[in-house]
Amino acid sequence: MEMKKYPFSLAIKLEKNLFSKHVESIRENIDLKSGRTEVRIQENDGDFIIYIGAGDIVSLRAVMGSIQKWLVIADRIIKGE
Repeated sequence: MEMKKYPFSLAIKLEKNLFSKHVESIRENIDLKSGRTEVRIQENDGDFIIYIGAGDIVSLRAVMGSIQKWLVIADRIIKGE
């Protein structure tokens, strides 16, 4: 499914060989449309690409912070901290 056009958007690229477990552990929590934002995770041979679209800059910042926190939590669990 293709994302609609948003006034604010970005893409985060994560290498599969480094972040495979991280992305798979958070995928169901962030791959969705909610309110003024939409997040999609796509992948190619070597990378995961997290696409974020938002209706305003505040929503974009909130989603970026949320994804960062999910990835930090996943990293700590994977490392056994």
